[in-house]
Amino acid sequence: MRIAAFILFAATLAAQKHDIGFTLGRVRADNRPLIRIGPGNAWQANYGYRLNSSESRVGVYATGHFLAAPFRQTGSGELRATRDIASLYLTPALRVKFAPGGPVSPWIEGGGGLAVYEHSLTTIGRFANPAPRLSNTGALVVGAGADFRIRRWFALRGEIRDFYSGSPVYNIPSAMRRQHNLVVGGGFALRFR
Repeated sequence: MRIAAFILFAATLAAQKHDIGFTLGRVRADNRPLIRIGPGNAWQANYGYRLNSSESRVGVYATGHFLAAPFRQTGSGELRATRDIASLYLTPALRVKFAPGGPVSPWIEGGGGLAVYEHSLTTIGRFANPAPRLSNTGALVVGAGADFRIRRWFALRGEIRDFYSGSPVYNIPSAMRRQHNLVVGGGFALRFR
């Protein structure tokens, strides 16, 4: 009975249809006209489902990515500017992974989804913020990274992603344009059937 369970477990790991990653990253600071958006920590989770055969040397995955950056402080001489923002990105994508069963598996990814920004209740000048509490906009994401296999089912992951989205409400018209939100992160990935 134990041998049968072990064989079933080993066969399940060999197929590796599912990929779940957890990474901690850092959102890069951004200088815009009349305002500076500071850096922030980013917590990320990613799910991937392999679409093609496990025998292929290139894996194609449908993925869903979640990123939360709970605090990014702004700086400006404009006292009406939003004091800080929080960000959330939900982006389905397509990933192409090279040598998915090898010791190092580089990958690229691209897709699009939703960006949600939460604005502070007060401005830099400590007045009530006229911006809405939440704003939503579209987001495109491109990324690249590599998985470094430690065990058949466990890998370390390094990645870089750029979420290109509409702007939060900064209360400064010249700062209201699309923006890049570059995130560098590292963590681990679990692979299973």
